[in-house]
Amino acid sequence: MGVLAIVLLREPTLGVAEEKEDKAQAEEKVVPPQSKAAYERGQKQAHDAIAHNMLALEQPGLPAPWVADYSSKLRKDYHVELRLSGCVVRPDFLSFMQGYNEVMVEEIERRYGKDVLRRTAEQAQKSYQAWSSGK
Repeated sequence: MGVLAIVLLREPTLGVAEEKEDKAQAEEKVVPPQSKAAYERGQKQAHDAIAHNMLALEQPGLPAPWVADYSSKLRKDYHVELRLSGCVVRPDFLSFMQGYNEVMVEEIERRYGKDVLRRTAEQAQKSYQAWSSGK
């Protein structure tokens, strides 16, 4: 799923041991050799975008029902564009997204604080739930 999926879907209530294990797995950065070039291309494009003060995240898969609110909050509050790429993506594009998002998440958290993406996603989910329960 890529880095963004890890950021958005990681349970905020993990225990200390589980959280350490999760961090260790995320730090391994396992990249299959056939996708190493795409991964590095993603990292380079992210560094180039950051140099031009542009922040964005790539997100594969079927979006959650609250993604419009999440995308809006990212754009309005942090000037981060969320790019949705759909459900069917090539393996090399997944490697590209992994490299791109790793660099971008690091920069976004450097600028706006650790877990800013998780907190923003949680706010969007709560807003959506409040809106959808009031329909």
